Amino acid sequence: DLRPTEERSESRVDVVFVSTGTAGASSPRLLVDAGRNRQLQVVETHLSLDQSDTSLSNGVCRVRVGEGAKVRHEFLQQKAPEARLVETLTAEVSAGGSYELRVVQSGARSARVNVAIALLGESSSCDLTGAMIADQKQQLDLHSVIHHSVPSCRSGQRQKNMVSGSAECIFKGSIKVDKL
Repeated sequence: DLRPTEERSESRVDVVFVSTGTAGASSPRLLVDAGRNRQLQVVETHLSLDQSDTSLSNGVCRVRVGEGAKVRHEFLQQKAPEARLVETLTAEVSAGGSYELRVVQSGARSARVNVAIALLGESSSCDLTGAMIADQKQQLDLHSVIHHSVPSCRSGQRQKNMVSGSAECIFKGSIKVDKL
């Protein structure tokens, strides 16, 4: 149950998206709504059932972090070598809320994760850490925008890549701070 609550309980939710076909496309959707003071860990995994998978996954994940809530989100992408993935991940963090995102990619021929995090309340924070491991002709991307829209917010970004062969890892991160 991811609906808003006043409780200070800690929950863990595992969500696994599996491509079962060898061709075609899917559009997985995930909405996480962590209510006031809620503590939540979300592990989102993208896999292929068959190593001959050539499908495209076009996913969207939206996260809302309530006042004083803490969400730790782990995004793991281990699709088949010829599969493709595009993920759009947005998060809105309220006052005193905290959002931690870990993105790990090692599969797929081509994969791009687009992250947009909005710090909407004072004393809100976010931390984005990414790791990509690419081999042969893989292209793995992580693009991020963190937006500070109010005073007294904190954010951090870290990215590490390992590349071999003719593979590419692309990271483009930005932090926008409004004039206050």
